[in-house]
Amino acid sequence: MDSTINPFKPQTRRVRRPASFAEALLEIGGQVASETRKAAGDIAAGTIDSLVGNFPQASGELKPQQPIDPEAALREQEARLRAEQEELRRHQEVIQTTIYNREEEETKRQIEGLQAELKLLAEELAKAGMVVDKVVDEEIVEPGTYHVNFFVKMREFLIQLRKRVVESRNWMALTAQRAKSKNYFWGQVKRSGTKYLLSQERYMSTSGG
Repeated sequence: MDSTINPFKPQTRRVRRPASFAEALLEIGGQVASETRKAAGDIAAGTIDSLVGNFPQASGELKPQQPIDPEAALREQEARLRAEQEELRRHQEVIQTTIYNREEEETKRQIEGLQAELKLLAEELAKAGMVVDKVVDEEIVEPGTYHVNFFVKMREFLIQLRKRVVESRNWMALTAQRAKSKNYFWGQVKRSGTKYLLSQERYMSTSGG
């Protein structure tokens, strides 16, 4: 028998066989006891970690030792609230400006319509004045009671018309004066602020109505 060891031949590991059934049972019991001690050690280590708070940290989670700044959180919330309020205020300003522009355009159209109507009335009054001049200058061939009554009624009509014209003229002059004073008042307020509001000049300019 060749006792030379072949290096290319895999070496077989000899497994020791227990001498008896009792010895095999003791070996199995030793392995079970070793594994049981290892498992018990792992469980005890995990229990201690859970008691002291030593947990594995997941990505993106807040660490137990990481401090929380309540003031910073409050400032962030207040800043977010201010931004929302500012956005709401700008939205309300846009709506109010749109409504104001619409009302201003409607008022402007009404004024333009009234001005056109007044212009037509003035032209009609001018024509009526020409008719009156023609009637007054016309020579009466056969004067009678009819002519007297006609001229009396025309005189009453012209007196009432003149009265209304004078009242309208005074009203328009007063309105123009008030508008001028109002524009002057707000111009001074814009220029001088509360200083003009408390001045004697402001009292004199507004005391007249």
